[in-house]
Amino acid sequence: MLNRKDYLLRQIQQLIDAIIMKFTSIELNEELYDPEEIADLYQKYLQENRKFFVEKSTSEIITFLYKDTSPENALAKMEILAELLYGEGKILQDKSMIQKAVELLEYNLQKSGVFDMQKIKRLREMKESNF
Repeated sequence: MLNRKDYLLRQIQQLIDAIIMKFTSIELNEELYDPEEIADLYQKYLQENRKFFVEKSTSEIITFLYKDTSPENALAKMEILAELLYGEGKILQDKSMIQKAVELLEYNLQKSGVFDMQKIKRLREMKESNF
């Protein structure tokens, strides 16, 4: 039987997979890109508006994510944010968004204390796509 932590990690991974699928479908058909829908994802899952994450530095974002939560929750939100920034950065061809996603995922990998081959592979993909 799954314990609560494993269950939450699985739920977070399913959300991340859904975000990746959403941006993949947008890449295949850019007419599906709805900036308001994407902005709602930032607000819903990260409790702050999109503009905040685009305009703030990576260190300011990390500080925000750790505020009033556990390190595990901060790292989970960081991974969600990295996927949002990366997906939208690719669509908008915004190097700074992609770079921020890379920095957040690198930080996440360093601080999580877990060897995660899936995250390492994803980080490599992000770095290689940074036009």
